[in-house]
Amino acid sequence: MQKLTVSREECKAFIKLYMQEDIQKSKKIRKYISNIFNGLRKSIKEKKATGVKLS
Repeated sequence: MQKLTVSREECKAFIKLYMQEDIQKSKKIRKYISNIFNGLRKSIKEKKATGVKLS
């Protein structure tokens, strides 16, 4: 079982970027973000990852 580790700073930076309007308007980045989360969901379903662990 692999665990995906994301630091709190990374999360904060990611959220800060996502909250900026110009990035929200960018479909490319939105697609990239949803691909990441879909990939996570998929691997959790397949029991490859147990979830996202905040360090």
